[in-house]
Amino acid sequence: MTRSQAKRSSEEDRNKEAEMGQTEEMTHFEIDEEILPQDDEEYKEIKKLIEVNSKEFIESQHQSRDLAPLLSEAKNESSSKPTDFKIKENGILVKKKIDKNENERELIFVPEKYRDQIKSLCHDSTSGHLGIVKTKDRLVRYFYWPNYCKEIKEYVKTCDP
Repeated sequence: MTRSQAKRSSEEDRNKEAEMGQTEEMTHFEIDEEILPQDDEEYKEIKKLIEVNSKEFIESQHQSRDLAPLLSEAKNESSSKPTDFKIKENGILVKKKIDKNENERELIFVPEKYRDQIKSLCHDSTSGHLGIVKTKDRLVRYFYWPNYCKEIKEYVKTCDP
């Protein structure tokens, strides 16, 4: 590599770092209406999922029958046994998980009301419908609910591509 190539490469790296720093500071995004197909029925479903109100989502979590025991476990700070469940400052229930790279992640508990949309989002890829393993892998990066494995298997098996 010549000196001019090395200089150009280091300038490009600095520009990329500066761009990344700017994008991290952004706290609000808007849906670009031109990207999603307007007349498509699927568009309306995707937009509805994207526009979920966080307050409504948290209320759904707290009213969920499946999540009730986990919420009480997370609220019980005086318990002697360690728990993987935590209620964040904004009231959302998460599960702490250590990923393959030994990093701690927080998975969002999904109430029943949103599960079909999440399953669809994780399974119906733009390149085709994913299988059971890949769908589960996509889901467990960010989401959790009791018996999700069983539900994903059933969803993928009954899928009609």
